[in-house]
Amino acid sequence: METTFMRNTTQTTIEHIEVASSRSYDQVTASLQERLGTFGDASKLRSQLSAGASWVQIEKAIEGTLGSSGLSIFHKVEHGELLSAAGKPRRVSQYAIGNPLLAIRMIQHEPGVALYAPLRLAVYEDGEGKCVVACDRFT
Repeated sequence: METTFMRNTTQTTIEHIEVASSRSYDQVTASLQERLGTFGDASKLRSQLSAGASWVQIEKAIEGTLGSSGLSIFHKVEHGELLSAAGKPRRVSQYAIGNPLLAIRMIQHEPGVALYAPLRLAVYEDGEGKCVVACDRFT
């Protein structure tokens, strides 16, 4: 039996945004982490799903992971550690952040949006030691 694949290509505009801060890298990352919750290990949520928890219970569990910004950190990558090991020290972190409840509402209308949930945010020191926060906005 032969499998047929259909391919559809769409152009998407991405606006790359970089904001330089007058605050230090440590101050920016501390402030960011203070305002974001931690989604953490999804095994608790998975166990609730498999146990047949109601949607209200699932929503409540997700809401408990959100910070004051309404967002959570799903994952943080410390690129700076590898840069330092390679002899090119620089402070660079990538955060995967989002709100699963908002993501679900968007994805149910346009499943391809799942490519961008959670969102990515980079925080780094530029060549002059200034802290920069960068993200992409999709249209």
